[in-house]
Amino acid sequence: LTGMEIVKQEDAAGLAEAAGIVESLVSREVGRGIPRSRIVVGGFSQGGAVALHYGFGCKEPLGGIVGLSTYLPLSGTFSESAEKSAIPTPVFLAHGLFDPVLVLALGESSRQVLEDNGCDVSWHTYPMPHTVTPEEVRDLSAWLNSRIWPDDN
Repeated sequence: LTGMEIVKQEDAAGLAEAAGIVESLVSREVGRGIPRSRIVVGGFSQGGAVALHYGFGCKEPLGGIVGLSTYLPLSGTFSESAEKSAIPTPVFLAHGLFDPVLVLALGESSRQVLEDNGCDVSWHTYPMPHTVTPEEVRDLSAWLNSRIWPDDN
């Protein structure tokens, strides 16, 4: 973002640069023998936006994408720009009902765009502002365990 008016101020070049950094980290882990199916990228706020942008730009699906109190960047072009092979990647989205920084409607519209494009979205809201709560962490932990180690559950 280059300002708080998200739709008008999205920084496509900055997102691409950040996604390149994430790709270098993911590639390093794959090189160490970690399968992509066990790699989850995620973040809070703008970090979540980077995770969503990166995850749906991958030619091979990841184990999951996590976005906490975030939004889907460049959502107006998602249908055309997302890698179709990444669509099956499961997504955990969580948002505060009282978030004054990235209002709930941004999270809800992001979820809707993802679902409209066939994405597997686990959506959660919590009575909180722009923060993280223990309940959210518990829900995320359960989701991660079910996605990364499904045979152990």
